[in-house]
Amino acid sequence: MKARTITQSLSWLHTWSGLLLGWVLFAIFLTGTLAVFDKEIDGWMRPEIPAHAQSPAQAAQTALDYLQATHPEARTWNIGLPTERSPTL
Repeated sequence: MKARTITQSLSWLHTWSGLLLGWVLFAIFLTGTLAVFDKEIDGWMRPEIPAHAQSPAQAAQTALDYLQATHPEARTWNIGLPTERSPTL
C-alpha cells in the first residue's frame, strides 16, 4: 500500500467536503428560489383555473355572493382579492 502524505490526505478531505457542501448549498438555493416564486409556479401548474380580469369591486361582490349562498351562517369571512401575483379570487 502506498503511504499518503498529510498534504494528500487533506487535499482529498478538502475536495470531498467542498463537493458535499456545494451540493447542499445548491439544494438550499434551489428550494429557496422555488419558494419565492410559489404563486407563479402554482398558476403555471394549474392552467385549468382561468385568471379573470375583474375590478376589485366586482371580485369582492362575486366573493360575497358565493359566501352568502354557501355559508350564510358563518360569523366571519375572509376574502383574498386578486393581485398581480395571484390573479384568481
